[in-house]
Amino acid sequence: AFPIVPLYAHAKKIGDVTAGGILGATSFAYLCASPVCGLLLLRVPCRRLVLTGLVLIALGNLAFMASSSAFLFYVARVITGIGNASAEIAAMTLVSRQYTD
Repeated sequence: AFPIVPLYAHAKKIGDVTAGGILGATSFAYLCASPVCGLLLLRVPCRRLVLTGLVLIALGNLAFMASSSAFLFYVARVITGIGNASAEIAAMTLVSRQYTD
């Protein structure tokens, strides 16, 4: 999605600084959600968290596509970042539990 953000920002007349913030929102959401996802894995099965993450990624990307303002772009990218954290952390945990040698 990174190459697409500047194109969307230009089409929606959003400034470069705001577009940079939108790009950073995904990483910041990932950073904040990763420890929470790690703790969730103590209570929620890995496969369920992977599926939840993939659904959040899809919803975030659809919301990004349908966004009409900078705020909605931020919200969509935060949703995508949380989904990325959920799916990736849970998938790595699932693999590490399957292959224990």
